[in-house]
Amino acid sequence: MSYFDDFISLLPGSINGFGTNVQKLARFVTEPMSEAKELLERVEAYRNIDKADGAALDKLGEKYGQARGPADDEFYRVMIKSKIIIRAGDATVDGILRAIQSSLNVTAKGIRIETIRPNPTDPQEPLAIRITNVPVDIAKTDWEQNYLFNRIKSVVAAGVHVQSIQFMDNAGFVANTVIAANTAMIFNREEPFE
Repeated sequence: MSYFDDFISLLPGSINGFGTNVQKLARFVTEPMSEAKELLERVEAYRNIDKADGAALDKLGEKYGQARGPADDEFYRVMIKSKIIIRAGDATVDGILRAIQSSLNVTAKGIRIETIRPNPTDPQEPLAIRITNVPVDIAKTDWEQNYLFNRIKSVVAAGVHVQSIQFMDNAGFVANTVIAANTAMIFNREEPFE
């Protein structure tokens, strides 16, 4: 219901019966409120990461300190959301799953975080985790997968090493595994498992 309709419905019947002059007054009073409401809704849409696009999305990225790079609008939303979540600083397993779920708009069901025991002969080796069953739909290119790998590395607690992230396709096959190396990222395409 519009402000005009609300205004008219709240008038007593004796005044409402005066006709067009009352309606003109009602429009004069309610039109600025309707225009202000429309403007505020538009501003809210520009501030919403899921609804903003193009230059408005770039401004949101600047606000949170996230450069766009070669990302399209869809993946740039993921980048901004993950940046916001990292600021929360929850480095627990549940925190990592929440970060993946919230920033990627996917359910965390099925995503697994496995701990890998450090080498007993090398006490300096950090604790490591492996993340598996991440849907490949959210990061289709090598650049996007590399970005997510680095973003998740920045979420985990100090002293914890992210060994790899495994991306799965819709059929349940391994589409790609991003593996950490000492100096570089290595992309290994794997054959579907049976």
